[in-house]
Amino acid sequence: MRILVVVVILWAIIGVKVVRADHLMCGQSPARTLTVYIEPGVDYPVVLAALDKWNEASGYVSGRPVFALWNGSGNPDVRVQHLHYTWVWYGCHGNSIVHWDNNPRWITHELGHALGFADHVHSSTSLTGYINPGTQNGYDGIMNYASDVETISYDDLLMLWRWWIN
Repeated sequence: MRILVVVVILWAIIGVKVVRADHLMCGQSPARTLTVYIEPGVDYPVVLAALDKWNEASGYVSGRPVFALWNGSGNPDVRVQHLHYTWVWYGCHGNSIVHWDNNPRWITHELGHALGFADHVHSSTSLTGYINPGTQNGYDGIMNYASDVETISYDDLLMLWRWWIN
C-alpha cells in the first residue's frame, strides 16, 4: 500500500504521461520497418532528414529503424508525393500516401501519420478529419500542433515504443 501511495504522489507531482494504443489511428501498428518511395518533385534531402529523425528515435527505443527507402521490390508502404497542400491518406495496412507541399516544417509530422499516429490538437483547432480531436491528452511532441512539430520528444519516444510492441 505504501508503494502505491508513493507512485500516486509522484504521478501527481511530475505529471506522468501515458501514451495509449488509441493514439494510433487504426488501434494497432504493423510493428515492422515501413518502406518509403519519394517521388520526383519532392524535396528529397528534407524528407530523408525527417525519416532519419523517426529512425533515430525508433532506434533508441527498439534498436530498429521505423522507415527504410523502398528498393523497388513489391509496393512501398509509404509514398511521398508533391502537392500544393499537405495531407496524408493513411492505409491501416500500408499503402499510405503523404501529399506534401515541400514545406520543411510539416514533413516529420506528416510521416508520423504514415506510421498511423493520430493528431493531438487544441479544442480551438478545426476538428474536421482529426482522429483525436479536442484534446492533447497531455501529449507534447511532433503529433501535437501546439508543441514543436520538428523535434522528437519524450512522448514521441513513448509512442514509438508503443508502436513496436502493439
